[in-house]
Formats: sequence, C-alpha cells, structure tokens
Amino acid sequence: MIAVQNNIMMLTILLFEFWSIENRWSVYRSADAFFVEFNPCQKSQL
Repeated sequence: MIAVQNNIMMLTILLFEFWSIENRWSVYRSADAFFVEFNPCQKSQL
C-alpha cells in the first residue's frame, strides 16, 4: 500500500513538473513573439 502511494506521489510530482515546464515554455514563446513584434531591429533580421 505504501509503495502504491509513493508511486502515485511520484507520478503527481512528475506531472506537475511537466506542467510547469510547459507553462514556462509558453511564457517564453509569448515573450519571444512580443519582442519580435515590438523590436524593429530583430524584425529586419528575420
């Protein structure tokens, strides 16, 4: 029973880690889009 509980906890932690990584990645992506949008120098390079 304890082993099962530990496995569930590990899965939950892994899911949470993955979710926060996903969130961070989308934040970075929208920040990138924002800078490309409002930075003429970068726009001319693209």
